[in-house]
Amino acid sequence: MMRKKMFLSMVLAAFLVNSSFATTESEPNDECLGGNIVSELEGVYTHTTAIFKGETRSKGLEPGTNKPDYDRDYFDFTPAKDGIIKVKFNSTGFTNFFIGVPTCRWNITSHFGSQVDSLFYAKAGERVNILAMCRHPRNYQTQIEYIPIKESDSKPKVSIKKAFVTEGDGGMKRDMIFTISLDKPSSSYVGVEFKTYDIGAKAGKDYESVDKRVVFSPGEVKKEVAVPVIGDDEKEQNEVFEVKLEKPLNADIVTKSVSGMIIDDDKGYVIPSSFDIEPNNDCASSELISELEGVDKPIKFKAKGVVDPTYEDDGEEGRDYYHFTPAVDGNITIELDSKRATWFTIGTKGCALPWEGDRIWNIQRGTTANVNKSFIVKKGERVDILALSYDRKEYALKVEFTPISKALEPKDNLQAFIERLYKEILKRDADEEGLEYWEKRLKEGDATAEDLARYFFDSKEFKSQNISDEEFVNRAYETLLGRSPDKEGYDFWVNKLKSGSLDRDKVVDMFIDSPEFRAIAKKYGIKANRLSY
Repeated sequence: MMRKKMFLSMVLAAFLVNSSFATTESEPNDECLGGNIVSELEGVYTHTTAIFKGETRSKGLEPGTNKPDYDRDYFDFTPAKDGIIKVKFNSTGFTNFFIGVPTCRWNITSHFGSQVDSLFYAKAGERVNILAMCRHPRNYQTQIEYIPIKESDSKPKVSIKKAFVTEGDGGMKRDMIFTISLDKPSSSYVGVEFKTYDIGAKAGKDYESVDKRVVFSPGEVKKEVAVPVIGDDEKEQNEVFEVKLEKPLNADIVTKSVSGMIIDDDKGYVIPSSFDIEPNNDCASSELISELEGVDKPIKFKAKGVVDPTYEDDGEEGRDYYHFTPAVDGNITIELDSKRATWFTIGTKGCALPWEGDRIWNIQRGTTANVNKSFIVKKGERVDILALSYDRKEYALKVEFTPISKALEPKDNLQAFIERLYKEILKRDADEEGLEYWEKRLKEGDATAEDLARYFFDSKEFKSQNISDEEFVNRAYETLLGRSPDKEGYDFWVNKLKSGSLDRDKVVDMFIDSPEFRAIAKKYGIKANRLSY
């Protein structure tokens, strides 16, 4: 592999005060033990920031293949004093980026992408190892900031975020995930006791109680704790339990308690007396869901199925195809849940083999344990669903259909639009008071579709869910464009949010200005914005 120049750029005065900076040239190395030492950070004990700019470029083919071989750039340094390390990595394309302490076992970061932010703790004398690796030409930049522990010696603050999950069907369990965070890494072990308490939800009936000590190793800043939620088929109100953080070790508790909400998902569902769960291995034998065929009224349908590859057609995998065709335009929400990852596909472009791409399976395609997709379907447009697995998998199917046909009364259209926002943005059913309030404002012309969308995305309830940028983009696509994101668009918007070049309000503004959003508003018989009057 040809070696190449790597430059360490001087960091300008815009960075932290009291940091020391230097400019050097160095050569990358393709082996961990012979990694290039970062001289500016070797033996460091004062606050120092350094930036590397480099390039990966393959110079040959991998033996036995026609693929370019990997170009590997290894770097390392060893601080002289305990400290916090902040690393920011940016590349012109997807690159393998790794960090390991004190060896090249990559216990800190192992990431394939174009951006990485990593925060961790390193003891005095521990070697920090960094690797950038790619088969293809990539220009990249790595910023490393070392902060001696004396600047971070106060106790970290520990907090927890509230959580929620839909309960699922009887016999199934879902994990409600609580995220516990420290505001900064610690040089010591940090501990806190996590304990659940009944409020409306009852331990043993609605969820499994958890009482455990959560321990953060030096340098760790986030932990997740799962509380198993017990599914049932009863129609009931949403139920809540409490989580308390107690008995902190080497930390101060900021958020002492939060709620966990179990969202009921059984209200008003049609449950068939029987549901054929025998594998049907091709489109010709796709099962018709009779309860949804020719549907022209609001309906909620749910059933259970089993993918079981025990048939003799090809002996490779079990496939469950099924379909239905609404009689009017409508909004459809489909949920598929399995205890283990299953290949689920949904499409409105015709039935096809499982491996056909997004052109056919345009709503959902891929392996996952949970699917929740909402989209608009036209009158007479067939909806195809497929569950596939190489071993036996049980799963639950839920379909909710809301007509948006012009044949409906305007009041029904308004309610359907409002209920869609509650379902897609807040992930819950509309409450009667909120439904009545927004219906009145739309009916009297005091609000537009744009006003409602902005309000829901800007609401305290939505913001309190603290969803990731990835989930935000998914909800924006499904709510404002009526479809799942394409990969190119998804990556574009997520990168814009993570880089800070756009905030969430701006993304909502741009989606609302789209023809797709105006088309959705038009189908519901609602003015998209003030200019459309």
